[in-house]
Amino acid sequence: KNLQNLLILTAIKADKTRVMDYIHRMDNFDGPDIAKIACSDSYELYEEAFEIYKKFDLNVDAIDVLLNHIESLERGVEFAERCNEAQVWSHLAKAQLDANMVEQAIDSYIKSDDPEHY
Repeated sequence: KNLQNLLILTAIKADKTRVMDYIHRMDNFDGPDIAKIACSDSYELYEEAFEIYKKFDLNVDAIDVLLNHIESLERGVEFAERCNEAQVWSHLAKAQLDANMVEQAIDSYIKSDDPEHY
């Protein structure tokens, strides 16, 4: 596990082009910790962080990367439809509401079964 962590962290720092390949080929690394580092302002490897969160089934973290760093509501909708988790829909709905996409936000809030921001 430590060797895989070291390999990915070294790639993040020295050869960003290899990080995605390592993420797809390896399974025994500290996903959440590596994703936080990849997503940091120092490296801005947002697609890689998204892939790690997805791989480790941390879907709320994954959608937050899509919405807050990659800034793609369209991909957020696709992702929410694919994983269909209440909290993911809720995070998407809030982002849609912030973007004045009221009708879509209402639909997402209904799918999330989360009345918090109604």
